[in-house]
Amino acid sequence: MKKTLLFAATCFCAVGLTAQTTVFADDFESYSDGDYLAASSDVWTTWNGQEGGSTDTFVSSDVAHGGTLSGKFEQTDLTNGGTTDVFLPLGQDAGQMTVGWWMYIASGYGGYYNFQTTTNPGDGWALDVYFMADGTISVEKDQSQIGTANYTQETWVYMEHVIDMDLGGAQVFMDGNLVCSLGWQTGVGGVNFFAWGGGTDAGFYYVDDFSAVDNTVGVAEIATNNFEMYPNPASDVVTLELDYSHSTTLVEIYSLDGKRVYNAVHNGSERFTVPVSEFEAGIYLVKAIAGNTVMTQKLVVKR
Repeated sequence: MKKTLLFAATCFCAVGLTAQTTVFADDFESYSDGDYLAASSDVWTTWNGQEGGSTDTFVSSDVAHGGTLSGKFEQTDLTNGGTTDVFLPLGQDAGQMTVGWWMYIASGYGGYYNFQTTTNPGDGWALDVYFMADGTISVEKDQSQIGTANYTQETWVYMEHVIDMDLGGAQVFMDGNLVCSLGWQTGVGGVNFFAWGGGTDAGFYYVDDFSAVDNTVGVAEIATNNFEMYPNPASDVVTLELDYSHSTTLVEIYSLDGKRVYNAVHNGSERFTVPVSEFEAGIYLVKAIAGNTVMTQKLVVKR
């Protein structure tokens, strides 16, 4: 019997500004030990769409982070990797998402996963993460390493990915520590768990407590004519002018690769200046947050 684990639950934080919708969550406890994962789920599938076969994987009671069950990903093809090749489609094209899960790498083995740009596996890779048997992690984009970290084998580690498809940037965290930031110019098509160790190492790992949350800012967007910014393009200082005053205004500026390059609170003023003389030439997104209102504009910095 297939189990549906796709949710549309929404929760609001105490201040009433942020809404979070759980796109998908799975703690693997609804399955039975030894079940094929994709064949038993309405959401999980495999790279080639053949559920219940060699590319599917098993639910296991070997180890678990929470409860008694987890997903088991063990390499059987020692030459090419796999054959376990499981895919979780998410199908998000805009907004902000946090996608995370716990991973456990067996002693002497490695692990691997990637993010796909669409729900059709193979259309494009947004991110690759390799767990080597020597206890190192390599994060790669377009086959170039962009971040490294160390992990402990036979210990559960939490991998978290904060993705902003609107700003075009993302961050990868391990156990709450930032591994790297990167540009993200695609959607979040899904996550692929492939039984591989990243080269010479065989892959053998477990996944538990998976969650994908859509972080939607539940505040009013106002017209850009309520938010003036000049000069634009700018090279030294830019002035922000609101058409009303507020006790405090939070100003954040992001580069196109998703990095926050400016963050400051301005108190009780309709007009204030922001220094940009240290910014590299390029296009930036300026976000002004005043009360329950968020205003955004693009800024061009010239040199």
